[in-house]
Amino acid sequence: MLDFTSDPYRTLAPVYDSLGLSGESEAYIKKVLEAMDKLPSGAKSLDLGCGTGKVSILLSLSGWSAEGVDISSEMIAMARLQALEAQALVDFKKQDLRAIDIKEKFDLVTCFRTLNHLNEEEEIEASIRAISRSLKRGGFFACDFFFPRAFPQEFTRVLMSPGVYLIEKGSPKKEDLLERFCIIFKKKGELFEKKECSILERGYSKDFLLKTAQNHGLKLIKTWGIKEGKFLEEEEKYNLFLFRRD
Repeated sequence: MLDFTSDPYRTLAPVYDSLGLSGESEAYIKKVLEAMDKLPSGAKSLDLGCGTGKVSILLSLSGWSAEGVDISSEMIAMARLQALEAQALVDFKKQDLRAIDIKEKFDLVTCFRTLNHLNEEEEIEASIRAISRSLKRGGFFACDFFFPRAFPQEFTRVLMSPGVYLIEKGSPKKEDLLERFCIIFKKKGELFEKKECSILERGYSKDFLLKTAQNHGLKLIKTWGIKEGKFLEEEEKYNLFLFRRD
């Protein structure tokens, strides 16, 4: 099970946006909004695992009443700063998705680049149960999800932005578990500061996701395959899902 107390995003938060790591979530929410029924201005949204707040900020600037939660204090701080700079009104809170306490009802709940960080089926089940309870009747839930076969053999990728370099090494631990080990070099004066962190991600079967969603009153509306940054009609190893609450 992933030890969230080590908080790898404390290391990633300061460079997350500059390395383009939040861009995928922005693309996902734009695709989801295209597929949803038109909702009145002021509809309520909640982004789980909100990171630096890109999804919530985009929704707020589009007329939504937006909230975002994340387990990382550093990510929440970045999100609040960016919302202030964008003049977006968003309520950001620090919460653990595995023990989420949602009192309100929302028209849309999003959860991008997050569910596969939950390494136990019981955690996925509890999270989706809480998400379903937080939705209004007819409300939408959007998430991305990858399956065990999405894990390649060991891989390395390098991301760069001015003054920042990230080397990521992926190492499958078993068929459904991947460890991402990240080394970050960030320029500090004339030198580079080095930091390291690791993240575990687990792949689950499509049947498990759909059955869990169905058990909690969520009906699948649309699926997009994602490959090399493009949205496809056919299923891929990595997919974007849109559900509606009955």
